[in-house]
Amino acid sequence: MRDVDISKVDLNLLVTLDALLVHGSVTGAARALGLTQPTVSHALARLRDLLGDALLARSGRGMVRTPRAEALAPAVRRLLGDVRRVLAHDVGFDPRASSRTFSIACPDLLVAILPELLGTIARAAPGVRLGARPPPADLQARLADGTIDLAILPARDEGPGLVQRVVGKVRWCVLARRGHGAIKKGRVDLRGWLATPHVLVGTAEGASFVGDALARLGHERRVAFVAPSFLTALHAVAHTDWMFAAPRELCTKLARDLGLVALDPPIALPTVRVAMAWHERMRADEGHRFLRDLLAGVATAALGGREKRARARPRA
Repeated sequence: MRDVDISKVDLNLLVTLDALLVHGSVTGAARALGLTQPTVSHALARLRDLLGDALLARSGRGMVRTPRAEALAPAVRRLLGDVRRVLAHDVGFDPRASSRTFSIACPDLLVAILPELLGTIARAAPGVRLGARPPPADLQARLADGTIDLAILPARDEGPGLVQRVVGKVRWCVLARRGHGAIKKGRVDLRGWLATPHVLVGTAEGASFVGDALARLGHERRVAFVAPSFLTALHAVAHTDWMFAAPRELCTKLARDLGLVALDPPIALPTVRVAMAWHERMRADEGHRFLRDLLAGVATAALGGREKRARARPRA
C-alpha cells in the first residue's frame, strides 16, 4: 500500500466518487450532484489516476463497478457520513428548520404504523423527509455506514455495535376469507388448518416461527404460495381458500378491509418482540434521537407494548 499525502488530494473527489459508485454512471452522478457531465468525467479520470483503478467499466450499454470500486463503496459512504456529522455537530438539530432525510428499514406490514409517524413528523418537523424500504440482507452493514438510519423489525440477537429498543410485541392470528369452509363456530381446528393450503412470506424473518412450532408438534403445513410481501399475502388469501398466519396487531384493519377474518391459531405460537435497531455511533446525534423517540412513541402505541431498552455491546 502506497502512502498518500492527503493534503495534496482534492477531498471533493470523494463526494464525486460516492455519487459515481451509487449511480453507476457519469450521467447519473452528474444529475445527483448538479454538475455537468464533462465535470464529472474529468473527476472520474482524476480518481482513476489517484486510485490506479478504472472504478467503472463498460458492460453492454451501461457500466459496472470494478472489484476495487465494490470494496471502496461502503468505506466512502461511511467516511462521508462521518464528515457530515462532524461538521454538523455544533449546529445541533432544529426540527422546525431541518430538511434532513432519514431512511427506515422495515417489513412492509410494519408500514401500517408509518402514517401516524408521518403525521407526527409533518407537524413537528415539516421539512424533514422520510424514506422506507424493506430490510436488506446486509442490514447491519447499512446501519453501520449510515445508508439506513433506523430499522424496525423482530428483536434479534445482539450484533457488533448495534443498539436495540424494544417497542412492543405482536401475537399471531390465522387469516382466512369470511365464510371459509374450515371455520367452525368462529374458529379453525388443527385438522382444518393443516388441511388448508398456507401462504407464507418469503422475505419475513418471522416466517419460520409458525413452521418451527408445527415441526415441534410433528406436523408440516402445505404451502401453496410464497408471497414477496405481507400485503401480497393478504390479497392472495382474500381471493382463495388459503390461510395465512400473520401478526394480529399489524393486520387487523387491512384484513377487515379485504373481507378477512382473524382467528386464534389452533396451536400455541410465541409472541414476537418488535424492536428498533440502530448503530451505536448514532447515539449522540440529535436528529437521530428525534426520529427514534418519535418512532418509539408511535410504535409502542400501535403495538400496545411497554417500552424496554436493550443495548448491544460492541464486539471486536
